[in-house]
Amino acid sequence: MTYTQQPPLRQKKIWPWLVGGLVLAILMGMVALCAGLVAMDGTATPAPTLPTTTLPTTPAPTAPKAGAIVTIGQGDWLVGKEVAAGTYRTPGAEDSAVPLCNWAVWTDDYKNNAVAVGLSSKADQPGRVVLKAGQVFETSGCKPWVKQ
Repeated sequence: MTYTQQPPLRQKKIWPWLVGGLVLAILMGMVALCAGLVAMDGTATPAPTLPTTTLPTTPAPTAPKAGAIVTIGQGDWLVGKEVAAGTYRTPGAEDSAVPLCNWAVWTDDYKNNAVAVGLSSKADQPGRVVLKAGQVFETSGCKPWVKQ
């Protein structure tokens, strides 16, 4: 009697079926989501409206009197509306465990383009900046900036 060798049994791969099932489930979910957004008559349902709140308004800053000392504290300031244009100086970083005075001047209030950036890690290292109308001045950790 002669025996012939049989080819080895091929194991079926299951991962293609799993991936296909996952893709099909995602597509069906997207179709169901889109169908839920369209009403039975074919018109789109309006988006839900969110409740609106009104923010309290702050009074507009008044122009400083002639000869008055103009200072800028921490925060973001719109030059020409919130603070006057001009040259400002700071004595340096505030006294703290980690003295760090950083500031930046931006071309607009979206903070897209920096005109100037400064950083001081010493309490006695002074800083100077020239601000023009329309720019945004951002400062943090600095002693007050005084207009010259």
